Amino acid sequence: MNPPTHSLLTWPLLSAFQGLTTPIFVFDPERARIRWANESARALWRAKTLDALLERDFSDMSDVARARFDGVMETVRRGEKIKRDWTLYPFSGEPINCLMTISGIVLEDGRLACLHEAQVIDSQLISPSLLRGIEVVRHTGSKVSLHRKDGVAVMRNPAATNAFGPLNEAANANDLAQHLGGAAEAERALTLIARGEVYSASTPLPTRQGPLWHQVDARGVPDPVTGEAMVLVNAQDITDSRFAERMLATENSLMQMIARGAPPDKIAVSLVQAIEQFSSGMLCSLQLLNGEETRLVLAAGPNLPPAYRRAIEDLPVGPGITGRFSEQTLITEIAGHASGHTSSRANADVAIQYGLYPSWSTPVVSSTGEMLGVLAGYYRERREPDAQVRRVIDSVRHLA
Repeated sequence: MNPPTHSLLTWPLLSAFQGLTTPIFVFDPERARIRWANESARALWRAKTLDALLERDFSDMSDVARARFDGVMETVRRGEKIKRDWTLYPFSGEPINCLMTISGIVLEDGRLACLHEAQVIDSQLISPSLLRGIEVVRHTGSKVSLHRKDGVAVMRNPAATNAFGPLNEAANANDLAQHLGGAAEAERALTLIARGEVYSASTPLPTRQGPLWHQVDARGVPDPVTGEAMVLVNAQDITDSRFAERMLATENSLMQMIARGAPPDKIAVSLVQAIEQFSSGMLCSLQLLNGEETRLVLAAGPNLPPAYRRAIEDLPVGPGITGRFSEQTLITEIAGHASGHTSSRANADVAIQYGLYPSWSTPVVSSTGEMLGVLAGYYRERREPDAQVRRVIDSVRHLA
C-alpha cells in the first residue's frame, strides 16, 4: 500500500493517549490486526492482556466489514475524520455498540492505518429492533443511500460504499445522479417524490466494478437527525438475471434462424451483432476454418472497417490451431502484441494498423470439441474484456 499523501497522526503521538479513559486503539485493515491500544481499549475488548489483544487475528471479518474499511481508509487518506456507529465483538462474545471517531495514522513502516476513539453507547437506550435493523442495512447486498435534495449523499451502507465510494459531502457532487443513472433520471425522481410518488427503474449504474444493471427505487423520507426532506435510494443488482435473459433471447433468436433455414452468413452476422451489444464500443469478428483446415475465412465482421475485413477475409492457419480444442476462453494481451496462437498474433498486428485493438479471442468449437474457427473482439482503444464480456465469450463459443 502506498503511503498517505496528507498530514496525518504519527506513531510517536500515541504515547499521549495511553492514560486516557477514552478507549483508543489502532487497527491495521491490511494486516487485520490491532497494532496499538491503551488500557481503556484493552478493557473494552475484554482482553486479559494487551498482548492477547494485539495477537488477535481479525482476518475472518466479513466481506461487508472489509468493504466498510475500504471506504474508511479512502476517507481518512484525505486527512478527514469520520464518525460511524460500530459494533465490536470482544473476547467475551457479547456485542458492544459504539460511536467510533476514526482518523488516519501512519504506522512505523509508513503504511496507513485507522485510529479509533470509541464512545460506548448504552444498549439500554436503543431498542433491540433498532439495533437489528442497523445490522440488516449494514450487511444487506442492496445498495442503500440517503441524499439531500441537491443530490449529495449523507449516508451509504457498506454495499453502496463499495459500489460508489465513501461519502464526501465537501465535494458537493450530485451523488443522486450517479445512484439513479444520470442527471435526467435524478430530476425525474425528484419530480415524482415531490408528488408523493415512488421512483422505480431498471438501469445500468456506473459502479467502481464497472457498469452494472440495477433495479432502483427512490422515495422521500425525513432525515431522522435534522428533519430535512431527504431521498432514500435502494438499488439491487440485477446484472446476472438481465444477462441470463439477454443470453436466452440471443440463443432463441439464433435457433429460430437455424430452424427457418436462414443462410449461414446471416446467422454468423446475427451472432456477431448480438455479442457486440453486450459491451459499448466492442466490434467482433467470426472466422471459420475451411474444409481442409488450412485457412481461416471471415464469416462475419459487419462493423469492422472495410479495409480490415479485406485484410483478414482469408488467412493461412498458424500451427497448433486445428484439431480438437478443450481449453478455456483465450484472452489476448493487448499492449501492442497479442498472446495465444499464431493467427491471433498475426490478426493483432494487422488490426492495430487499422486503429483496432484486439481485446480477446476464443476458439469456436463443436459439441464434440472439434475446432471450427475463431471469435474475436476489438475496441478502438486498449481495453481488456470486463466480467460480463468474459461470460458472453464463454457462453457463445459453442453457438456458432
